[in-house]
Amino acid sequence: MVQNYPSKCFLDICILDRGVGIRGSYINHHIGEIPNDQIALRQAINVQSTKQIAETRGYGINTSRRMLVDGIKGKFFLFSGSAFYIYTNDLEQITPLERFYSWKGTMLALRVPRDIPANFDYTSYLE
Repeated sequence: MVQNYPSKCFLDICILDRGVGIRGSYINHHIGEIPNDQIALRQAINVQSTKQIAETRGYGINTSRRMLVDGIKGKFFLFSGSAFYIYTNDLEQITPLERFYSWKGTMLALRVPRDIPANFDYTSYLE
C-alpha cells in the first residue's frame, strides 16, 4: 500500500506479508537462540542478517531505518509476530504484545518526507 499526502508533504508506504516473520526466519536459518519476537526484532535492527553471504544481502533493516530516519527525517515501523519496533527522530523502542496480539508475518510501514535535506548523502549509510 502506498498513500501520498501532498498537503502534509509525506508519502506512507506499507508492506505486509503473512510469512514466518522475523523470528521464524532466524529459526529456519538456524541462527542463534531467539526465544521471542522482541529479541528477534532487536537482532534484526542490529545487523543480524539471515543471509550468510555478504554479496547476497541488500541494504537491510539497519541501513534502511538509519537512512530513512537519521538521513531524511522519516519514520520507521516494523511489526512481526508479537512485537513491534518504532524508530523516529523522537522515539526508538521495541514493544512486546505477547498478551494482546500476534501477527503471523511481518509488516513494515515507512513515512517518507517529500522534502529531503540538501546535505543527505545515501553513501554515508552504506555498510
